[in-house]
This record gives sequence, structure tokens and C-alpha cells, in this order.
Amino acid sequence: MNSINIPKNEDSFFIYYGSAACANKLNKYETLILDPDNYKNVSEFNSFTYAYFSLGEVNHFRSYFKILEINNKLLSKNTIWDSYIVKFDAFWQNLILKEIIPDIIKCGYQGIMIDTVDTMLHNKICSNKEIIIFINKIKSTFPSLNIMLNRGFEIVNDLNIDSILIESTISTHNFETKEYLLHEESHRFDIKKSIKCYSVDYWHSKDKKMIDKIRNVAKEKGYIPLVTDIELQKLP
Repeated sequence: MNSINIPKNEDSFFIYYGSAACANKLNKYETLILDPDNYKNVSEFNSFTYAYFSLGEVNHFRSYFKILEINNKLLSKNTIWDSYIVKFDAFWQNLILKEIIPDIIKCGYQGIMIDTVDTMLHNKICSNKEIIIFINKIKSTFPSLNIMLNRGFEIVNDLNIDSILIESTISTHNFETKEYLLHEESHRFDIKKSIKCYSVDYWHSKDKKMIDKIRNVAKEKGYIPLVTDIELQKLP
């Protein structure tokens, strides 16, 4: 996978969970969030790369799904994303710290984007304190690894993380009606200044006028914005 030096847009970023885009196409972004199963070597990328990682749920195609299933660590199913909520215990935590994150680092990623913390918070999988302790343990175990959290607003200011992804607070996608919707009132969050704020909102890719409007609202809030479609599979 060859890289090339392309002038970057200052503070731009892109989320891409597909596999077809080459480094040359993605390198124009300062920051990338990629699926580490699709990009197993990002050492030649010029962008700062975060690996997607789901803390509260797991899909069947992940390499560690079977070991969780065999050890009875899977709870209820999230039918929207065809994933299972994971039992948050020492087994899962050790797997993350000793295997999953080291494998991500070996692939050349400089950070991880931790997803589905809201699943844990809202389903009371464990206490807020347990989540805080564990995420802070990730940072203390891998101090050079940047950590981005997707949402988790209830606990964000208690975490030793580098950035937050503020998802679906200006616009969102209704999975039942398949429609994109604007929130009647976009939310504001009290996030400590040491945490860099990125945002991702969802809208029809052909509606450039509304995309620009959503992006401008995000910029006014001090976010580094991305407006894209819900699948996060399209090429930039």
C-alpha cells in the first residue's frame, strides 16, 4: 500500500469503515478512523490513524467473536447492527488489554476510537465507575496511544482521553423509517478543554446545501466536523 504526500485540509478528518479506498485517496485528511480488520497495515499512511474498536458490543465477523461466544460472554443482540452486547468482566477486559489493543498497535495505528460506551451506560451493563476505571487503565497501559471516545457524555470529563467524537447531535438517521432528520435543538456539552472535539452527523450525500448547513453548525460549536451517510462505507 503506497502512500503519497497530499496537502491536507487543516483539522479535517474522515471516518471510513469500507476497504476499497487506497492510502492515496485517504491521505488528504489530517485524521482518519478506519476499521482495523480492513486496514491491517497503516504504517505508510500520512494521516493520523485511529482504529475503530467497539467496547460494549461485538459483531460475528470479529476474530475474537468465537472466544467470547464459547465462554458465554455474549448478552442480548442489537438487531440494528447485527451485534451482541458483551459481558463487561475480567475476561473481556484482559482480552482487550493483552490481545486486541496490542494487535491494533502492531498494525501501525496511533490511536483507538472507542465505540458503544453508550450501550454500556444506557443498558446498565456495569457501573459508570467501572467503565471510567477501565478506559483510564487503557491509557495508563498504553500511554502513547491516543484515545477517542464516541459519545459517553456522562463520563467523558472523568476520563484520561485525547478526544471525543460527538455523534448525531445535530442530525441523525432513523433506522425504522430510513430517513435523515435534523434535531429540533442541537445539543451543547460541557467537555473539558483538554479534550479535542470531533463531530459526525448523518445526511443524504447529494444534499450539499444541508450538509454545509450542518457542518457550519458544528464549526460554530467548536467541533471538527464530518457530515456523511450512515453506512460510513462510501469513498471520500
